Amino acid sequence: MLLLLTSFIHMFLFSPHLVKKLFIFSLVGLLMHVAVPAVFPAEPCPRPSLIRLDSAASIQFRDFGPLAAWAKKDLQARIGQNDWIQPKDSPIPIRIDPLPDNWHPNSPEAYKIQIKKDSINIQAHTQLGILRAAETLRQLTDSSDKICLGTIEDWPAIALRGIAVTQGLEAKSFEQILQMMQEFKLNTIYWNVVDHKSWRLPTPSYPKLTQLGSRSKSIDIHQLSAQIEQARQAGVTLIPQLDLAGASSFIVQAYPQLCCPTSRNRSIAQLSKLFMGGLCSGNPGLLDFWATICTDTAEIFRTNKIHLGSLTPSTRNTYSWRINCPLCRQMMTQHQLKDARSLYACFIKQLADKLAPKGIQLIVQTPVVADNVFHELSGNEIPSSTQASQILLIDAVTLPNQYPALNAPANNQTTVPAGVVLLFSQSASLHKSNLTPWVQCLWHALPTQ
Repeated sequence: MLLLLTSFIHMFLFSPHLVKKLFIFSLVGLLMHVAVPAVFPAEPCPRPSLIRLDSAASIQFRDFGPLAAWAKKDLQARIGQNDWIQPKDSPIPIRIDPLPDNWHPNSPEAYKIQIKKDSINIQAHTQLGILRAAETLRQLTDSSDKICLGTIEDWPAIALRGIAVTQGLEAKSFEQILQMMQEFKLNTIYWNVVDHKSWRLPTPSYPKLTQLGSRSKSIDIHQLSAQIEQARQAGVTLIPQLDLAGASSFIVQAYPQLCCPTSRNRSIAQLSKLFMGGLCSGNPGLLDFWATICTDTAEIFRTNKIHLGSLTPSTRNTYSWRINCPLCRQMMTQHQLKDARSLYACFIKQLADKLAPKGIQLIVQTPVVADNVFHELSGNEIPSSTQASQILLIDAVTLPNQYPALNAPANNQTTVPAGVVLLFSQSASLHKSNLTPWVQCLWHALPTQ
């Protein structure tokens, strides 16, 4: 720049008049080129399934706020005769239309966007799809409210995309978590409310459980209701986690009649090492107990999915226990069951059948063939092509390319899982830098290269 200025002074003082003019015009053109760069599209995250933008042409877009607010009124509402009213001071008309019925009909989050010189057209099946489209438009808009012309088509390959935090979820700002999830188009939070440490969930049908297990205090229903509504407006579902065996210590103390007859005199520490924490799967009362707990919990959380934990608090997928309880063995004989694995699967199947008329689905850690049951796999397990209702639980500290099972299109032996949930050991590790490598993978079911 100093050399350029010196040359300019020299030319101005000693050069002919015409040369001076040409030099000045060239200099002004150079400065204008530097000061007003061409508009280039931003990179949204996750990147849409199909995106074609013209970086040489753009229009103004300032309607993210009104568009998102309208969508959040009822995210499940179908797009039809909608009541979308655009602000009068909007720089460009925005039209909302339904998607064709045959275009990803099972994806309420699917959308199409066409950005033209004189309008923006958004198509979706539901207002949730409009919310996803609005977020993409926001990420593509630059600091001067300019957005490039083009076409976008987008839909998620994995329906359930979520996070699970084992410790300290409430210690972190819930609003910040939801804002980050809306930006990354994540839609599920596993909320651990019942485990071997505490039973903080209010259970109207069995009040003794909260009295024994809440320790300092139980969950505030009014606060929880407000958080559920906040999550709903961000397109996020809270799925409660109930550790079926981990909570056995509270159940046995409050309702000892649900324990196996052969285990009623054992200590809590001994019970924690037994099949289902000493709870009697052959006792019809236990089935009614868990059906009532799941029903009450689904009503509190306003969800149709319940996550049930492992068989014992300390071990996962271990089925080598000896079954000595006469009621459990009677159930095994009646249903021709061979071992603890099949006994547990049979109990879950019976529970699922009992909840099915209420529309409640279970997420469990053992294979159970039922329409309303999801099988949760660990990250190193490969989803089976014969069983589509599978959810991968993956430690978020790793990277997507360490899980070839997610690269479904490249392996005919696998299938795209019904869901992927990222496990964080504590809320402190839940931030954008840890989530970003996974976002593209969760949306498209492809590992990030």
